[in-house]
Amino acid sequence: MKPKQYFFSVLLFFAFSGNPFGASAQEIWDTLYLKNGQVVFGELKKISLGMVQFKMDDLTEVNLKMSKVKTLKASSKLYRIETINKKVFYSTLEPAKRDGYVRVGDSTGGGGEIPLDYIGLLSYYAEHKTLFEGNVSAGYNYTKSSNIGRINLDATLRYIMKKFIIKNVVSAIVTSENGQWYRDRESFQISATYLMNTKWKSLALANYQRNRELGLESRFQEGVGVGYNIVSHSMTRLVALTGFVVNQEKSYSDVQSNFTAEIPFSLDFDFFKFTKPEISISNYHNFYFSLSEKGRIRYDGEFRADWKVISDFFLNLKFYYNFDSKPLSGTGASSDYGTVFGISYKWD
Repeated sequence: MKPKQYFFSVLLFFAFSGNPFGASAQEIWDTLYLKNGQVVFGELKKISLGMVQFKMDDLTEVNLKMSKVKTLKASSKLYRIETINKKVFYSTLEPAKRDGYVRVGDSTGGGGEIPLDYIGLLSYYAEHKTLFEGNVSAGYNYTKSSNIGRINLDATLRYIMKKFIIKNVVSAIVTSENGQWYRDRESFQISATYLMNTKWKSLALANYQRNRELGLESRFQEGVGVGYNIVSHSMTRLVALTGFVVNQEKSYSDVQSNFTAEIPFSLDFDFFKFTKPEISISNYHNFYFSLSEKGRIRYDGEFRADWKVISDFFLNLKFYYNFDSKPLSGTGASSDYGTVFGISYKWD
């Protein structure tokens, strides 16, 4: 097997491993104690934006204001708990004796009773078992007058551990024109992120790309970098990243560049709103400054909005833009952009 074929096979393995739809069900006994005296059983999903996201035992999902919660018990999973005063706990949650508090513990020390409104973000992670979360999205449009059909597919899979996050992102656009199929745009990326603290993280990635509009048949990219959380509030996240990447590129006209080196700079922005209507917005900007080709600058950007319609199903709208000041192929365009609409399913 050729190296690039092996690389592509490994990416596909990570992209579609895990089978979240086949996971066996288990009884969950997390408990919410509300200030009005009501006790609710189910599964604690997340705490963010001053809201508690909780799936009840009848599978109804509710979002409650933190101010309505007296205390809670969540021992079905281990959680990563970030507080507004920059502390991090890895713990289950136990009821506190005081209203508006919860009891946490940590094997590294610390913990005890903390106010619920001190929790900026709570999400679970895997320590001794596999824990996958992610989403898959697809869309299709067709124009009879031009006999052109277009299929788009996006999928994200995360494996969450105590201080590591393994993430795989798949994206593809395929066009049917007069009976011929064209792979217009593809991206397969796998990354490993190490959470050093609430502000800093390091990462390594491998990436494959294709873009027919830019004349790019394939780009294999490997890199390392560091990221810094500029803004980390309950509703918004803004992260800056930089590092070093190398590329192996091939154009449709068989022009090849076996090795190029670049300095990337990225800004990732996320906005979350868990009250109705539930909306999430993600927006990233990736700039690449070439060390091998003087004056070459590349840009990859994307804006995506997801709107929850029912249960775990979302409508999504995505706008992407790609730019290369010196395309590898002399016949390719210097920019590519488009809008993609789809329906997605999320699991956790």
